[in-house]
Amino acid sequence: MSSNGCKLSEVRNLTNLRKLGLSLTRGDQIEEDELDSLVNLSKLMLLSINCYDSYGDDLITKIDDLTPPHQLHELSLEFYPGKCSPSWLSPNTLPMLRYMSICSGNLAKMHQRFWETESNTHWRIEALMFHSLSELDMDWEELQRSMPYLRTVHANWCPELETFPIEDVGFRGGVWTKTPTHRT
Repeated sequence: MSSNGCKLSEVRNLTNLRKLGLSLTRGDQIEEDELDSLVNLSKLMLLSINCYDSYGDDLITKIDDLTPPHQLHELSLEFYPGKCSPSWLSPNTLPMLRYMSICSGNLAKMHQRFWETESNTHWRIEALMFHSLSELDMDWEELQRSMPYLRTVHANWCPELETFPIEDVGFRGGVWTKTPTHRT
């Protein structure tokens, strides 16, 4: 690998990889036969995708066509250029996901698959962070229904998340923590 990074296909055989950070800026840098390069990384637990300084709609299509491994525990999307989340961001595709962070970018809504609960499958996400997503619109009740294991939400600079129980979510923001239920 050069100091400038590598092609996506070059990580395909790094089967012991536990953390991977991808910096994706142009769709024409990703070949069609590279889109499934991540699926067999059986030990990958953390995937970070950063699209800082990206351009061109073809990158959104390529990211949407990626095939992340099912056993991911953590996912970070930064500067995602699409208005709608990738279609693979769903509880059926990522059933082991526990932590998700989405920061900056153009995201305005989640793909329909994000909310699907086929065969009674729900997100297993415990902690969620939204930062600097000025157009992201989401309903708090719907989020809680699709993420029953959610314990912590950190959100700031997300003015459209007005139904979230976080004071000043559109500016400084804060943290919501699930109140534990006590048994008597």
